[in-house]
Order: sequence, then structure tokens, then C-alpha cells
Amino acid sequence: MSKIVVLRAGVSGCIAWRMVDMLAIGACIVLDRSPFPEWPVSLKENENFLSLGLGITTDCQPAPEEDYAGIVSKMDAFLQDDAYLDSIRRNNIRYFDDFLSPIQSVKTLIGVAAQFR
Repeated sequence: MSKIVVLRAGVSGCIAWRMVDMLAIGACIVLDRSPFPEWPVSLKENENFLSLGLGITTDCQPAPEEDYAGIVSKMDAFLQDDAYLDSIRRNNIRYFDDFLSPIQSVKTLIGVAAQFR
């Protein structure tokens, strides 16, 4: 497995569908920026993902060009601490098991549906 997995936001700024898969396998995820959408239990920067901190807008326009200049040094810094990356991997497996596994997903959907009765 790769040490880190880089994911970009979806076209509308959504969390990419691949995020669930990456959490399930315990990937250490690097996002271009913190995600715009909030899940019922929010993903936390430096616990569930690392962020490149790019200034991408809510309408998904690119960040200013100068934001991209620091990507290589940020990625190098992320790769220096294997224990930290391992802790994020463990957090993501736990997050998937607690909130996104099939049974937990059904429980969440039932809870949301019950609010509309």
C-alpha cells in the first residue's frame, strides 16, 4: 500500500466517493483542501486526513497559482513521520467501522428517515 493517497474534491466540491473506500482500507489521505461538506460525524484534519491547504473556492475554481508552489515540500513533510501516518491509518479504519460500514450506514439512514415522519 502507498504511504499516502492523494484525493481531490469532486466536481461540485463534494467529498469524492472514493473516500469511503480509502477509509475502509486504512489509507492515509491527503486532500487538496479541507472538505466543504460536513458528514454527520466530520472528518478531522490531521486525524483522518492531511490537507495541502490549497485555496480552492466553494465553486471549485482553482486555487491561486502561488498555493501550488508549496505542494512538494508539504508532501515531503507528510512523508517524514511514519508513526503519524500510521495513526491516521488506524483512525480511518476505526472511522469506517464506527460510521460507514454497511450496518452503520443503514442505522444512519434509518435515523435520518425517522426525522421526516
